[in-house]
Amino acid sequence: MFGKRKTAVDKKLTAILIKATDVRESDKTVRLFSAEEGRVTATMRGVRKPAAKMKYAAQPFALCVYEVSEKNGKKIVTGATPLEDLYPLCLDPEKYAAGCVMLEVTDNAGSSVENARLFVVLLKALKSLLYGNAPSALIVAKFIQKVLSMSGFTKAPERTEAAPDTPQRALSYIAYKTLDELESAEIKPAVIRRAMKTIVAEFCKSYETELASLAVYEKML
Repeated sequence: MFGKRKTAVDKKLTAILIKATDVRESDKTVRLFSAEEGRVTATMRGVRKPAAKMKYAAQPFALCVYEVSEKNGKKIVTGATPLEDLYPLCLDPEKYAAGCVMLEVTDNAGSSVENARLFVVLLKALKSLLYGNAPSALIVAKFIQKVLSMSGFTKAPERTEAAPDTPQRALSYIAYKTLDELESAEIKPAVIRRAMKTIVAEFCKSYETELASLAVYEKML
């Protein structure tokens, strides 16, 4: 007796592309972070060809509604509708490197934070990086701080009226500021860099990982 043939399962995912790897002659394996299902790994066939219709959806920071079909346990991206163009992040080396750090943090933390919340926090941070004027390291620090708080690894620091002149005071200060408010924050660049390194170290310890993208980013600061 023959078993039932498995049929494709189609779904639409609102997602940000967080990683892509070249495979075969013209395909890519992509890692998406979606509001609906969190991390999803799928194949985009023929997307490296010069005239590929979905080339835009395989670029860094692509924000799309991805159509994903699954058959026999393998996921294939069959279509994508762009929602917003975040590709200009790639045109600024520092912003690109900062964005890569946040994507890697998301990839590591995805299973410990509610998907929709983390998706929104990531998207807001990337848009602040692209359109805002706050120092990139301050945005990265704020993002990682928020992820650690949402995951339950750390509690929000106590409010302080002290000047943000040390890494810990700077982290306490930004914990209660919005991304927009960070643009007017008066914190010395050296303190910002040290604060970012402090929160990155806390993240790596909590998740028992290392951020491969960090070394490149630190050279930009």
